[in-house]
Amino acid sequence: MANKMVSYSGKKLIAFKTIAIAIGLILGLLVIELVLFAIPPKHQMDNPWYYESGGGVSSSSDLLPFERPSNLMWEGLSRGDMAVLNDDDDPYAQYITFQTDSDGFRNSSEIPTADLIVIGDSFTEAGNIPEEDTYVSLLGKKLNLQTKNLGRSGYTTTSELIVLHSYGIKCQPKTVVWQIAESNDLPEEIQIDEWIKAGKPPYFNFDTLGRMSHFESWKLRSPTIKLILLFRKPHVKDWPFSGDFVDKQGKKHTIRFLLAPEKNQIATGNPGWARMQQAIRYGQDVCQQNDIKLIILLMPMKFQVMNEYVTIDDHILNQISALPKVTAQNGLAGNLDKLCNEIGIPFIDATLALKNATASKQLVYLPFDTHLSAEGHEIIAQLISDFLATDSK
Repeated sequence: MANKMVSYSGKKLIAFKTIAIAIGLILGLLVIELVLFAIPPKHQMDNPWYYESGGGVSSSSDLLPFERPSNLMWEGLSRGDMAVLNDDDDPYAQYITFQTDSDGFRNSSEIPTADLIVIGDSFTEAGNIPEEDTYVSLLGKKLNLQTKNLGRSGYTTTSELIVLHSYGIKCQPKTVVWQIAESNDLPEEIQIDEWIKAGKPPYFNFDTLGRMSHFESWKLRSPTIKLILLFRKPHVKDWPFSGDFVDKQGKKHTIRFLLAPEKNQIATGNPGWARMQQAIRYGQDVCQQNDIKLIILLMPMKFQVMNEYVTIDDHILNQISALPKVTAQNGLAGNLDKLCNEIGIPFIDATLALKNATASKQLVYLPFDTHLSAEGHEIIAQLISDFLATDSK
């Protein structure tokens, strides 16, 4: 009987200790969560590559609409831009490091001189994939040359010409690749023109840009939330403009589109095209004066490349069919080809290479992003590398 009493008392003591430890852990966690909640919001909600998230842009110079902070460093899961817009998770999000050099460009080390530089926009800066997977980095490996990334998200040819002047020439490159985006460069040329005519006011409201509440910041820091996220499925909302794509392994992917070709992608008669032509002509003069070979690279919009290989609802296709038609004659590709032939600049249109890869069931754009995947960057790097190898013979 006494042994039973001792055993019972021992069990009660163990239970008491267990409860006490649990309460202590809960109270300790609560204190940690309260401290984390009280810390002023400083964490980036998203990759600062998306300049709307805050922290990824600095005030403008006299010439450029905005710049990036020097020596910026961010690590984390980078959601696609359409996941950010839709405020949902991205099952394809990758862990990346977004780092800038002393001039605010995406180079993890200082590169004072380079054999080849690339100017362009978000397709070149490519903050949504690891730096070593970008076509700029891959080009350096393929060609055994020092390359430097001077791309910046949100720029268009007017700003990129200034980048060439202010940052590119001093690198003493032998070759400049100038990447142009079919999707948004023409309308953004008009925006830049309006900004200049308005007297170059602040391009962003830095007082509110990407500012988080204490609650939003706490959710990023909270160990409890992080533990919960480990065991839950990604929260993915519907996206109206999407379809299904099957890769070479037979896996089905939901592919989101942001834009379909329409009047903003028509160059003929577009005031943005007049500004773009002017910038390219001036850029060619600058390169010739410095004995630099200039190459124009057109990066096609996602829909142009993937639409034939993605199952899209008929009602969406009917809506697209009612939009103004972009043709080989009035589109950016045709007009760039004509301009480059006229002034003697090699022109690379990446559309066919990316389409051929998509036809062979390669996923060349990230499903929840408007930008290229690592596979897409590999194709672009090989395309430029092959061109340079042929051109040098």
